[in-house]
Amino acid sequence: MNLRLTPQESQQLSELAAFEGKSKQQVITSLIKQEWEQVQARATTSNALDEIFSRRSALMERLKDA
Repeated sequence: MNLRLTPQESQQLSELAAFEGKSKQQVITSLIKQEWEQVQARATTSNALDEIFSRRSALMERLKDA
């Protein structure tokens, strides 16, 4: 896989890698993992809330009208 970065993005990646004492590859891999975990957490939360609201729809309607 080739990753095409702008000169600014390349510089930012280099600085980030130097700051963290990691290779550019390690930084990118870490960022992908972090984003994946955030997406999964949001999906889990969304699914849990959907489940709660569907089980409590009657209560939610009563509260809406209160």
